[in-house]
Amino acid sequence: MQQQIFYFTAQVAEKFNTTATTVYRWSEALEKEGYKFVRDDRDQRAYRDIDVEAIARLIELKDGLRMRVETAARKVVEEFADRVEVNLELLGKRQTEVVLPDTPEQFMKMLQGITSAYHEVVAMNEKLAEELQETKIEMQAIRKQLTALPEASNQLEKKLEAMVSTEKLSNDVRDFVRTSQFNLRLLELEVTKELRKQAMDEWGRLPESERYTKSFFSRRENMEKRQDFINRYVDDRLPEEMKKRLYT
Repeated sequence: MQQQIFYFTAQVAEKFNTTATTVYRWSEALEKEGYKFVRDDRDQRAYRDIDVEAIARLIELKDGLRMRVETAARKVVEEFADRVEVNLELLGKRQTEVVLPDTPEQFMKMLQGITSAYHEVVAMNEKLAEELQETKIEMQAIRKQLTALPEASNQLEKKLEAMVSTEKLSNDVRDFVRTSQFNLRLLELEVTKELRKQAMDEWGRLPESERYTKSFFSRRENMEKRQDFINRYVDDRLPEEMKKRLYT
């Protein structure tokens, strides 16, 4: 039978690149929720592999899902209840326990905390929605630029294509024309990128009243209006800028 391996607190701390004090705090949080560690004759915790796994799960819930240590510890005890010894009476009590405020002042404080957390969630969701909308709009703009070139560039490309299809041209000339077409597209993308940066700078100089909209909980930038501003800026200047680059 394989001998059970135990770890000291310092060894567990080293495994997770943290301090012994932090491991103590995590262990106490688990014990408060009913988790039972093995203890030596000096009543010090001796960590088994399963205990290390439980602490790793607590860290995953705490850091990955942004849970409070107490909440993460409760979740770990529930998950490991059939694998390690736990205080079932304490676990059951924790699962059904509801702590109510003792005074109206405490109740109002709790309510304010809930309201504040709700506002934070709403603001975070709005920010995520803005970022997703911004990404979507930018992708649409890039797709539009790639599929719908300005008229001047289209005409030049058609002339180059016609030259390439002429049987009288040598292979060297055809390669030259193909290279010119490719360089033309690269130039347009480069110019467009520069104009978009200029447009962002110009947008940032506008008064905030023209750039932001107000919602019930927060103030946010009008992403659709910003993208329209950038698109118009680029569309108005791209043909002329391309001419300058091509003929000067």
